[in-house]
Amino acid sequence: MPLLVQGTDFKCVDRAGTPLTFCFGIGDSNHVALQLFQRGLNRFSGMLGTEPLIVDGFIGPTTLAAAQRATTLLGQVPPNKEQLTAQARTFTAQLEQLATQQEALDSSQLSPPGQPVDPVTAVATTGIPQTTADEIVATTKAPAPSTAKKFLPWILAGLAAVLVVGGAGFFYYRRKVRLNPAWGDDNDRSKGRRKRWR
Repeated sequence: MPLLVQGTDFKCVDRAGTPLTFCFGIGDSNHVALQLFQRGLNRFSGMLGTEPLIVDGFIGPTTLAAAQRATTLLGQVPPNKEQLTAQARTFTAQLEQLATQQEALDSSQLSPPGQPVDPVTAVATTGIPQTTADEIVATTKAPAPSTAKKFLPWILAGLAAVLVVGGAGFFYYRRKVRLNPAWGDDNDRSKGRRKRWR
């Protein structure tokens, strides 16, 4: 599964670069991926001895504490919030696999996953300034970033370079033909040769 990339798929800082106590997804699909991760953690809240998480898509101290306990179940080193956010999709898949195994043994130990919460409600309780909260909510609700937009300037620059070089070559060749008629068509070349040999 692809890792989420800091600054492209998620952020842990506000616009001014001030670190936040939580990480959030950039774009709706990345925000939903973090919510799915929290839902996966909630299924193991009884086994982990943690309170069920609010499924808000914000990876803060409570989600981090639950995830660090869950990594012991998965036999992994506890991550920090940035690593946890970057690997959210991988952790979700691992938790789903573990839940499937647990259901085969005894489903009574699994808890309900919980329903996703609107980002506006979730950010309002964090205590950060309202302008920053509005900006974060807008970022999480935006369409998912497109990788095609990253390559568009390069494609346009390549086309422009081809046009410039092609245009310069065309005018250079046309100039040569005007200066030396022997460079023209076959009739011009034969006339040029005759003139030279006479």
